[in-house]
Amino acid sequence: RNSGSGKLLEGGRTRCPPEPSSPWWGRKRGGCACAAGKPAAAEEGFARGEDAPVVEEQSVYEKLIRIFEEKDRDAWERLMAQSRQWESVSSEIFQRLQDRIDDEKQSVDKEKNQELRDALVAADARVVEKRMLLNKLLSAQDYELEGLVALHEGSINDAFFEYARLVISSHAEDSAKQEEIATKMSTVISLCDAQRKLAEDFESFQAAGKNLSSILGAESLGDAEKQIDNLADAGQIDPSLVTMMAKAWAGAKESNMMKEEAKDIMFHLYNKARDGLSLQQPVELKILKYVTHQPTKREMKDALEAAFTPGVNYETSDLEYLSTTPEKLIKVVNMVLEKYEMNRMRYLRSVPGGIKTRTGSVSGGEIFKGMMKEASMIPGPNVIDKLREVRYLIRKEFLGVAGEEGELWMHE
Repeated sequence: RNSGSGKLLEGGRTRCPPEPSSPWWGRKRGGCACAAGKPAAAEEGFARGEDAPVVEEQSVYEKLIRIFEEKDRDAWERLMAQSRQWESVSSEIFQRLQDRIDDEKQSVDKEKNQELRDALVAADARVVEKRMLLNKLLSAQDYELEGLVALHEGSINDAFFEYARLVISSHAEDSAKQEEIATKMSTVISLCDAQRKLAEDFESFQAAGKNLSSILGAESLGDAEKQIDNLADAGQIDPSLVTMMAKAWAGAKESNMMKEEAKDIMFHLYNKARDGLSLQQPVELKILKYVTHQPTKREMKDALEAAFTPGVNYETSDLEYLSTTPEKLIKVVNMVLEKYEMNRMRYLRSVPGGIKTRTGSVSGGEIFKGMMKEASMIPGPNVIDKLREVRYLIRKEFLGVAGEEGELWMHE
């Protein structure tokens, strides 16, 4: 007799439908899911975090529910994060569990299904929260990132970064996507390190809070700008104040209670504070900003030659004349790139015991405390690629060190 997906044959054996009509989770390599004694591929695939097409069949959702029933609850969020289809099937699974609850006659089984559904919904809510935050960070422009990290500092924790790592692993077939997420997470973790270090300086944070209150309490935009200018002239705009202003702007931007004009003013003041901080940056960071904005390699080389010409550093009303040495500049470049690469590798692969560079171990805030805060403010696209080109030019043209273009590490 006909039995839907297969036909009962003599001897109790089943004949499976042709392979193309079998859904991904309805067949096994070398056989069919209908075969007695063989676990459904849905269970194996979903447990490994593999994707599956959305098929409107109650039996499919029952199989997926059984996976969660059999797995430790500690693994639930990992399964959800690794499956890119979870978001599209979760509501159907929750509905199927609700149907179970409504249809169940035994109170014990009803309570068991209710408890399972509640636990799954809670786990899904935690995954959704992380997914929304990750998407927000991935879509953010560079100038928005600092404020978002400060605003969501409580949620950007080890559990969030583990979720990001799982999402990266779910894109195993798309190395470009993996690189995109890992690169953005590298910047996020660097900002987290910097802001955590800044928060440890209580006096600086306290002073920054007072300055921010005074700026926001100014009677007019002109008065607020004048306060920022005065702080810049006195060398009192520091990363703590800029971080607080970034956080204030990010909070205003996400608020639906604030007028757009007020949000624009917050952004304007934040940018003005960033400009004020840039005036206080070390010479090497100012030079790197200029060099990385040159459109061609020839112009980058010319800019480096000018920067390495000894002279007195001074400024006019609209220009700064700066100089440094190849040794000092490449030291800053290597510090930035090593920090970037360490964090990128952290998400592309798991390395027990941390990551060692050829120049020794690198701790989270050790590098970023000094230069990375300012280096993160180097604007423009493809900054990392530009910095690699700068390093190659310095080594080849000014230090006489042979090396392949694009090489990450500086040989000692």
